[in-house]
Order: sequence, then structure tokens, then C-alpha cells
Amino acid sequence: MKGYIYAFIDEETFEIYVGSTINTIRVRYQKHLTDLRMFLGLTSKGSRNFRHSFDILYNNRYKIVCLHTLDNVNKQTLNLIESMYIIKFKKQGLKLVNKGISSKEALLFDYRNFGLNEINFAAKTLFPRSELLRPSVLCKLYP
Repeated sequence: MKGYIYAFIDEETFEIYVGSTINTIRVRYQKHLTDLRMFLGLTSKGSRNFRHSFDILYNNRYKIVCLHTLDNVNKQTLNLIESMYIIKFKKQGLKLVNKGISSKEALLFDYRNFGLNEINFAAKTLFPRSELLRPSVLCKLYP
């Protein structure tokens, strides 16, 4: 199946939320918004516990960026790759709202098998401020 690694980036604070999905980014984004509305009690669909993506989505001043697209990937591997992004971004001193990583196995995961050695993890990819995240492996914003 196809998988995506994406980020919500607060355009004012430059805080980042990193996520992954086997759905399209548009579908996953809509699910984040539905979860936020449920958490705030703005829908009759039920209630929802707090999610760290809400830290960025609540202020409504964010961009959505696709960091990576993978073909023929399973959910477990996708979670590991998401974890690699979180680890690398944190090591670069970026402000992530993610409080953990998807799997401790990510520390041992050989991400080079997925072309991730080509991604520029440097913090400078967030600047200039008018341009957010320019990874060398691109995908459409809303596949």
C-alpha cells in the first residue's frame, strides 16, 4: 500500500507535528480536524482525547507539508519512518509537538532502504520563513 509522512507547521512559532498515514493526506487532515472538533465538544459525534496535533491545528495558522511518499509499505514500516523523522528533527533542535516516537525500534531501523538517506534533515530547511520544509524527496501536498 502507499504511505505518506506529513507535517503540520505552525507559521508563527514554527512548531511541527509529524504524522503518517496510509490514506491520502487530505483524508488524514480531515480526521485530525474532526478529532479536534470532537475534543472541543463542537460535534455530536462523541468525545475525543487530546492529540498533540491539536497544539498546532487549534490556532489555525499552519501549513501542511508532505515530507515523503512511499510505495508498497506496511503500517509498521511507515510508523518507523515517521519515528525517524521525529528523531532527526528533534536532534536538529526543531520544535516538535510530538511527545514520543511511534516505536523504540526506530532507533535501530535502517532507513536507507527507503531512500531516506537523501532527505535533508537540517534545521535550515525551515528557513527562510516564507518557505517551509523543502525536502529533496517531494510529494504533492494533497495526494
